[in-house]
This record gives sequence, structure tokens and C-alpha cells, in this order.
Amino acid sequence: MDNETWLLNELECQERPALFLKFKMIFVGIIGTLSALIGFLENILVFYTFISSRVLRHKNLLHLTCLSVCDIFICFSYIEIMSVQVFAEYFRYFPLLQLWHSYLKVAFATSHIAICSASFLIMAAAFERYLQIGTTLKLFIQLIFQFFCRHRGKIVIAAFLLAVLFRGSVYFEIQIYHLENCEGFASIGVRVSELAQNVYYDGIWRFLIRRIATVFLPFFVLSYCNAAIVVSLRRNNRKNTIKMLVILFLSATSSKLRDRVKVATRSLMMVVTCYLCSNIIDVFISAWEYLDSASLMQLEEFYSTATDVSSLLTTLAACLRLPIYLINDKVIRKEVMFI
Repeated sequence: MDNETWLLNELECQERPALFLKFKMIFVGIIGTLSALIGFLENILVFYTFISSRVLRHKNLLHLTCLSVCDIFICFSYIEIMSVQVFAEYFRYFPLLQLWHSYLKVAFATSHIAICSASFLIMAAAFERYLQIGTTLKLFIQLIFQFFCRHRGKIVIAAFLLAVLFRGSVYFEIQIYHLENCEGFASIGVRVSELAQNVYYDGIWRFLIRRIATVFLPFFVLSYCNAAIVVSLRRNNRKNTIKMLVILFLSATSSKLRDRVKVATRSLMMVVTCYLCSNIIDVFISAWEYLDSASLMQLEEFYSTATDVSSLLTTLAACLRLPIYLINDKVIRKEVMFI
């Protein structure tokens, strides 16, 4: 019996090293960390510029301002979750691993809420632009567009609350465990909680409601809006532009207003395109996981690598926001340079 107990303890205390640790050190520890740091600093600059500039306060940048806040949390969470774990395991520094486990649940939930909020904010901004440019501005569409313009603040709050509703529960889906009979790296770890293993919670909430609302819906809505805006811009004429400007109650020359709308639209389309590119892998993995999760779990190496790539792409998308604004909008470029 003692031999059996000893064998069970040996198996229980067997360390499970991370897959492709050397690759992760380069891909996550170096490339990912640098990208996250750059994105973190860039979006602090974007947020400060947007809220401090008197000129930019009148450019209806509420969605993008709040998006920069989400990006700050996304980049910081990447370092907290991805980078610190890789550093701890690569350099075999157990106190750092203990620190990582102490805040993991909070950081994990914060990251998910920030990413989801960013998705909803981009979707709201793109849909508003679609109503503004992507239609012939019939009366019903005009009323919807005016509603979106008047209630931007409420829409932003709704985006955040929905993100908390859909993604806040991930805090309860992971569990930190400690093995008293084990030492070092084998004595602590992360596992799926009992709640996440519940058949109804896992099948209905996580994979049906949450995945559809936070992964598939934003991706396909943004794909449609982006394509519709491109088509509409190509066939847009002077008559439609004048109608749009009347609704916006803008007072300037038609040429300047038209250019301003085009600049804002081009910037938003590039932001949306970056979002779509950064989420292709996540959508693919989510669909595969829903259709045949058993086969996906058998490809542990592929799943681990795909997760790392998807996380890095999300961080890179956050890094590209500032360059997009600077390239397309000379007003933003001037305000950033002034700071």
C-alpha cells in the first residue's frame, strides 16, 4: 500500500513543462512583450491626446477614446498573463510563478472583458459609420443614425456592461490548486473549475451564447459593415454626401466636410480590418472547438501555438491603432506632435 501511495504521489507531483518553451520565449517573451509594451505606451498617448486636445473633443472620438482604454488593459494583461508565465518557466524562477498564480484569475477576467469591450466598441463605431455612409439615408435609417449619435455615451456603457456580462464569468472558470505533497513547479497549477465542467454551463453558456455573442457576431457584423462601406464609397455621389452632411448639422464647405468624413471612414475601416485579421484564428478555433472539440484537444501542440499566435495578433492590432490614426488624420497627427 505504501508503494502504491508513493507511486501516486510521484505521478501527482510530476511536472508538466510548457510545450515549445524555447519558441515561446522568443515568440511570447521577446516579440510579444515588446509589442505589448509598445501598444501600452501608444494607447496611453492616444487616450491622453484625445481627452486633452480641445480640437479633438469636437471630432466625435468617444468610441476610439474608450477603445484606447481597452487596448491599454489588453496590452498590460498580455504581459501579466502570457509574458510572466513564460519568464517564470524559462528561467525556472518559482517566486515569479507563485506571483503569477496569485493574480491570474483577476488578470484573466480583466483581459477577456477588455477584449470583448473593444470588439463591441469597434462594432458600434463601424455600424454607426455604416448608417452614415453605407445607405441612401432613408428616413428610417436617418432616425437610427441620429439615435446612435445622440446616445454614444450610453452605447459605450452598454458595450462595457455586456462585456462584463458575457466575459466576467471567466473569473470562476479557472481554479488555482496547490499540492502540499509536492515541491517547486509541480506544487502549483491551474485547472478548469467545476463550474466550467458543468454540461449545461459549458455547452449552453460558454459555447453557444458567449461564443456567438462575443466571437462570431462581432466578426461577421464587422465583415459585412466593412464590405458595405467599401461598396458604398465607390458608388457614393455628391447628392448622398450633401444629405449626410445635412443630418450631421455641420457648418463648413462641402469639400472639407466630405474630406473629413472620408478620413474618419478610412481610419475606421483600417481599424476594423486589423480587428478582422487578428481574430481570424480565434474564430477558426472557436468553430472547430464547437464542432469537434475532441479532435482539437488531441492536437495539443497546434492548439497551444494557435493560442499564442491569436493572443499576439490581438496585441499587434492594439499597437497599430496609433499609426493608423497618424497616417490618415492630419489633425490627430498635429495634436500628437504638439504633445
